[in-house]
Amino acid sequence: MDNLQESFRILCYKIADEAFKSKDLQRLSKSNGCKVDKKTAGEIRERHLQQFLTGVMDDFSKTCSGEEIEAKIARLADIREEAIERHGADAQGYRPVGDPRFDTLGIQMKCKEAYCARLQEEIEALDERIVENKTVNEQNTRVVKQLAENIKERLASKSPPTD
Repeated sequence: MDNLQESFRILCYKIADEAFKSKDLQRLSKSNGCKVDKKTAGEIRERHLQQFLTGVMDDFSKTCSGEEIEAKIARLADIREEAIERHGADAQGYRPVGDPRFDTLGIQMKCKEAYCARLQEEIEALDERIVENKTVNEQNTRVVKQLAENIKERLASKSPPTD
C-alpha cells in the first residue's frame, strides 16, 4: 500500500508542479500591482504545493482505508490466479480499442441475444395461437356445414306452400 501511496503522491506532485510555476505567480502579482521576486515566488509556490499535496494525500489515505482498497488490491493476485486456472494462462482479457463500435460489441451481443430470445418466445406463442385458431376454425366449419345440411334437409322435407 505504501508503494501505491508513494506513486500517487509523485503523480500528484508532477501534475501540480506543471500546473503552476513561479513565473505565473510573479506575472500574477505584477498584474495586481505587487512585485514578488523569484525566490519569494518559489517559496510561496512550494508552500502551497505542499499544502495541496498534504490535503490530497490525506483524502487519498482516508479513501483507501474507507473503501478497503488495500484488501481489494491484495485480492487481485488471487483473481488473476483463478482466471488462469479457469481460462488458461494465455487467455486474453477485455482490452478496449477506443472505438465504441468495437468496445461495445460484447454488451450489444448480450442485448441482441436477449431480444432474439424474447422474439423466439413470441413466435412460439403465436404459433400456438395459430394452431388453436385452426382447431377452432375447423370445429366451426364442421358446425356450419352441419347446420347447412340440417337447413337443407328441413327445407327439402317441407312441402312448398300451395296457393
